[in-house]
Amino acid sequence: MLRLVFIIVLIAIPIGAQAQKMWEIGVVGEIEKDSLFHSAGFTCLIDNAGRLFSPKNVSDEQFESKLAMIKASKITLMGVNVFMPGDMKLVGPAVDEQRILAHATTVFKRCKAAGVKMVVWGSGGARRIPDGFDPATARNQFIDIARKVAPIAKKYVVHCELAEKEGRSAPGVHHQDFVPYFQMMKKIKYKGKVIIECQWKDVDQQAATAYKEIEKQIKAVF
Repeated sequence: MLRLVFIIVLIAIPIGAQAQKMWEIGVVGEIEKDSLFHSAGFTCLIDNAGRLFSPKNVSDEQFESKLAMIKASKITLMGVNVFMPGDMKLVGPAVDEQRILAHATTVFKRCKAAGVKMVVWGSGGARRIPDGFDPATARNQFIDIARKVAPIAKKYVVHCELAEKEGRSAPGVHHQDFVPYFQMMKKIKYKGKVIIECQWKDVDQQAATAYKEIEKQIKAVF
């Protein structure tokens, strides 16, 4: 099964020679666990767009309830991932462009209401090329729809997501060394956030350890 990968990379180069500030550390998880993540030390969070903002899953009335929860959260919801639901095909013979654009408009509108300034496209199911479909045609379809979605999105926030390579584990499980990556990020004057996006075995037990592990390694380069 062939898959398309859509990646936007933006590097902001600051003006002047001001000392760099240490990056904030965030986590991918559910905002309902805000107290847990806050007590672990995380300052920001990325949740799932489908369950918070998607018009397919969340009515206007339900969104108002979720909005109140987001605004009362102890941790900042900086972004959402899984922008497009898996059955909203972006490539192949069943692309519904108007549905895609309507979905994107609602998600961005709700993001703005919630103060969320970053949407991670992701959406592997929506991007997956159907068996037997021409990859070149699928690529052109994806480029075309991305160009049409882009004007709807007003702002992008750059961040770094990480997990340990072995088993996509939480930092601290295998004690993977991220320092060489952090050194390179510091060298290019990276100013975004560092987000833990991993496979939790027990988030209640691992969150604080993961935060401390990454905080320790970031401090090693500052």
